[in-house]
Amino acid sequence: MNIELGQLGEEELEHLATSIEDDPDNVACLLFPDCPDGNKTVVQQIGQWAVNRKLVLENTANGNTHIASVFEKVCYRFWQRLPSYAKRAKVPDFLEK
Repeated sequence: MNIELGQLGEEELEHLATSIEDDPDNVACLLFPDCPDGNKTVVQQIGQWAVNRKLVLENTANGNTHIASVFEKVCYRFWQRLPSYAKRAKVPDFLEK
């Protein structure tokens, strides 16, 4: 079942970020099959967001609320810069793990 970016857990975020780092063009095609070219940059922004979002979740779980808050602000900035279609992207099952 495909889920939205904001619903991903720590492991899924790490896997997504690694997949983007390894092959951003392929991940762009998987996330945005109906969108025009030029999504490599958007996917790289999603990768940066995923890395920071994972840090938010880790630090929140460890009780480091101040550090989590700092990374949450970084995530917010990445998220605000994403086009609306990217914010609604569904992550294919095989990218979640």
